[in-house]
Amino acid sequence: MKKMIFFMYKLSQRFAYTTGKISKSELKKRIEAKRTFYGHKNLGEDIPLVWHDPELFGTTSPYYSNLRPDMVPYIPLNVKKILDIGCGAGAFRTNFGKDVEYWGVEPCEDVARTATKLVDKVLMGTYDSVRSSIPQGYFDLVVCNDVIEHMQDPKKFLKDIRSKLAPGGKMIASIPNLRNAENIMELVVDGNFKYKDAGILDYTHFHLFTKRSFVEMSTECGWAVEVCRPINKMNFKRRDRHFASLAKHFIPEIKYLQIAACLKPSEA
Repeated sequence: MKKMIFFMYKLSQRFAYTTGKISKSELKKRIEAKRTFYGHKNLGEDIPLVWHDPELFGTTSPYYSNLRPDMVPYIPLNVKKILDIGCGAGAFRTNFGKDVEYWGVEPCEDVARTATKLVDKVLMGTYDSVRSSIPQGYFDLVVCNDVIEHMQDPKKFLKDIRSKLAPGGKMIASIPNLRNAENIMELVVDGNFKYKDAGILDYTHFHLFTKRSFVEMSTECGWAVEVCRPINKMNFKRRDRHFASLAKHFIPEIKYLQIAACLKPSEA
C-alpha cells in the first residue's frame, strides 16, 4: 500500500507541475538565475522576501503594492516591453531593469496615480475600456498577477490579449487556487461556501479556478501552457493541516494559495 501511495505521489508530481516544453530542471535553472538578482537561496520555494516596501509605496495598501517575488522565476529572459494588467501601484515593475518599457492598466484612480511614479505609461480603467489605446503586436510580455479572476469574461480577455503580443511574446499569470485544503474542508465537511473580504473566495472574484480548469480554459482560448504549478504554501488551522498532509500525495496543489503559469500563443 505504501509503495502504491508513493508511486501515485511521484506520478502526480510529474504531471501536476509542468505542461508543455518547460521541464522542472529548466524551471530550476530560471530560479537559480533569479537568486543572484535577489541574493536569496530560497527564491521560488518558500520565499521570505520583501513583499511590500513602505519606503517606496508609503501608505498605499499592500493589496495594490505587492512586489510578488514569487512570480519572478516565471519571467522570461530578455523581455524589453511589458504590459501589466491590473498593475496596482506598479510594484512588479521593480523586478525589471531600467532599460525596459513598462505599461500598466489599473482601474483604481488613486492607485493608478501612484503607479505613474514607476510605470512608463499607465492607462486608467479596465482592460476593455482601454484596449484600443494598447498597441497591437507590441509587447514581449503580458503580466496578469491575480487579475483574471476579477474579469467578467476571462475567455474574451485571453483571446483578445494575444493580439497585443509581439512575435515570441508570452504571458505570465497567477490565480487563486480553489483546490486547497481550507476550501475543500469548508465545503465538504462544514457545508459552507462563503465569499469573503479577501483571499481565494474574495467577493470581487467573478471566477474561481483550479490548476486544471485554468489550463483547459487557456488552451481553449489559444494559449500553449509552458508551465503551471502551485506557489505559496498556506498556513492552515490544525484540522485542515492534517487533511492536507494526507491528501498532498494525490493533490499536490492542496497546500498552496495560488497557481503560477507561463503561457505563449499556440500555433494556428
